[in-house]
Amino acid sequence: MMMMKQQSSEQDGELIRVGSQVTMSYRLALSDDTEVDLASKDDPLIFNVGDGDMLPALEELLVGLRASAKESFIIAAAE
Repeated sequence: MMMMKQQSSEQDGELIRVGSQVTMSYRLALSDDTEVDLASKDDPLIFNVGDGDMLPALEELLVGLRASAKESFIIAAAE
């Protein structure tokens, strides 16, 4: 199981949808809180939703969120 805390933004307030470019800072950790990966505000992850570069489960969670949202997700390792 992985836990991800993220903040994403296309332009503040816009809804994220397929085709949106997302700039995301996040912390990825195992269920025991062991950090696996990190993208800071100074070195964020940038990707286009729907391009197949990210886990489909993550993209599904992002679609429909406001671009300025701060959320925490739990994604099963099988996904």
